[in-house]
Amino acid sequence: MRQIFIVIFLAIYVFEKACGEVTYATIIDKFHRKIDALDREIKHNWIAELTPLFSLFERLPYLEPILGERYMINNLETAVDAALASLSPKDKTALLVRNDIKEIIGNQWKINELGAVIQKNVQSSTAHSPFYDERIYRKFEFKKIENLFILKVEQKLGIMKSIHKDLHDLFVDDVENVRKTKASFANETLAILDTFQNCKNPKSEVKELKSAIDHYKKIQDDVWKHLVNAEKVLDEYFRQRYLWTEFLLSFKSAIEKRPMVLQERKPRILEMGKNQFRKIAGIAKE
Repeated sequence: MRQIFIVIFLAIYVFEKACGEVTYATIIDKFHRKIDALDREIKHNWIAELTPLFSLFERLPYLEPILGERYMINNLETAVDAALASLSPKDKTALLVRNDIKEIIGNQWKINELGAVIQKNVQSSTAHSPFYDERIYRKFEFKKIENLFILKVEQKLGIMKSIHKDLHDLFVDDVENVRKTKASFANETLAILDTFQNCKNPKSEVKELKSAIDHYKKIQDDVWKHLVNAEKVLDEYFRQRYLWTEFLLSFKSAIEKRPMVLQERKPRILEMGKNQFRKIAGIAKE
């Protein structure tokens, strides 16, 4: 009797492990094999057609130093305090400078954390990442595919490709902007540090110092803005990919024509009829 329970337990364990290993690539393969088994005159390589749509960005190692690297601001607060030490504690401009520096240092922690979150989440943006709603996949395994549904998928494929391309290009743009603004911020950090360390007459220079800090903060705000944009695009891609999966598994009758994030970020798409965004050499070509 005990042996029977052990066998049952092992069977359940193996089944659960198999369910947990269902990926988007698994679904695409199953979809292809189901259609390929039908007697149709025109045969499609659905694996080649669909797999690129289920990965947003394949060159993941490229993103690590841009998103995952934590940039720390060292010694700046000390340099500011030393430079402004001779000014009155009530000097309004000096107080603003000190407060701005504290805010910038605090915001840098948030930037590092958001970059790390995006870097972690983007690992799940490939076709080999897990598909967790095993319920609809298991139903699909035993579901018959009709020719009418295949025609519908063929008709919607162009929309899916267009949305994927637009989201991919937006994400590439955002990552490139993060890279550029992070580099500018790092350079500006060194320049600001040098300015305060070599400040000889803080009383006459304090307004210039405040202007320099304002410019410094603006660059940091731009880093944050581009990271937020990248996160929104990645979240939208995950949402679209799930909707496409539901559609392919015959649990959703339609797909969205134009996600809101694309309408907000790329309003000209509606007039142009198709995406004509510039590509960044060596990045956008997947």
